[in-house]
Amino acid sequence: MKINIGCGTSPTTGWINFDCSLSVRLSRHPIIIFSLRKFRLLDKNQLNFIKFNQDNKIHYADASRKLPLANDSVELAYSSHMLEHLDRDGAVRCLNELRRVLKVGGALRIVLPNLRLIAIDYIESHNSADQFMINSGLGFDLPKTFFHKCLFNFLGPRHHLWMYDEVTITNLLEGCGFGNITLLKPGETTIPDVGALNLSERNGSSIYIEARRI
Repeated sequence: MKINIGCGTSPTTGWINFDCSLSVRLSRHPIIIFSLRKFRLLDKNQLNFIKFNQDNKIHYADASRKLPLANDSVELAYSSHMLEHLDRDGAVRCLNELRRVLKVGGALRIVLPNLRLIAIDYIESHNSADQFMINSGLGFDLPKTFFHKCLFNFLGPRHHLWMYDEVTITNLLEGCGFGNITLLKPGETTIPDVGALNLSERNGSSIYIEARRI
């Protein structure tokens, strides 16, 4: 079994793809979709994303709480630009949950933004602090309408809550019981069979790291 956690709009063909967005939840409830659409509470982009989730059979799961999978049932887990959307405790819970479902020797591949590279670019390019906040994903605007305030309270923040460099993500994986941790370049992998997985996803300012359940 191969799983993609927090796949967003980049599910992996032949894998089981999970995401925790509201659109995934709604994609399983056509009556609710009809009602929200009738009252114009869903815009075109949201409706398109709901259809995308339906067409690609994306499953709902919040990996920081519980994955609907048995212990020791997964050979390969992948997550791209998802872990930074969790706070520190949430990231630990997520990695512990991934370790629970992985078989002994099973592989975990993580891609996430590299705060070190983003900071170096900010210093060397002489960009404004505004650009740094945009590139880091740490800044966000508070919701202004009643509907979007309700969504914010229901879903929580969607911006980045904790950022990593190569050292901190390595330490976090070690602290959660993973071993054989390897930092990689885009396109590289230590895993024999990754199928259709994009090994260069979000190339540019990302960390690529793999670990094994020991």
